[in-house]
Amino acid sequence: MMYCPNCATTLSDDQKFCRTCGLDLQVISQILDSDSQALQVESSVAEVSKTARKRKAKWHRTGLFTVLLSLLVGCLIPISLGLLPNYEGLNQLILVLAGICGLLLFLGSILIIYSETLSETHDEASQWMRPRQKARTKKLPPTDRSESIPSVTESTTDLLEVTRIKVPRERA
Repeated sequence: MMYCPNCATTLSDDQKFCRTCGLDLQVISQILDSDSQALQVESSVAEVSKTARKRKAKWHRTGLFTVLLSLLVGCLIPISLGLLPNYEGLNQLILVLAGICGLLLFLGSILIIYSETLSETHDEASQWMRPRQKARTKKLPPTDRSESIPSVTESTTDLLEVTRIKVPRERA
């Protein structure tokens, strides 16, 4: 059951016009459909935003793990000095460990900086999905009345035959 927003007459769901005031109910159904589509778009935007937050957190965790791994490799340098003081290739081992440590530290810091540049709300990518918001009013939108609606009497008056009665003129 529906009610006409103009005159509050009870309507059935399949009516296209109000029988009392003649309001075009298709316009009302289009407005209601556009509101439901806007809600669907908002829910998809929320899903995109949630995915963006997860991706940002993943890159941040990966960067932190890489920095911690570089610190662990850096700790192997003094350990190797203490455990292997007479090892012939100690200088090469320290250089390799220092290089790996620096590379991991640089990579981890790049990943952390990259994660900070990612947007949490993902607005720039989801902005095209949002419909333009129209100002809401309490008035109904104007209906397109480019064609005139014929009157009920037009079809019945066409059936009447027009006859001219010749009235004789009086001569004076």
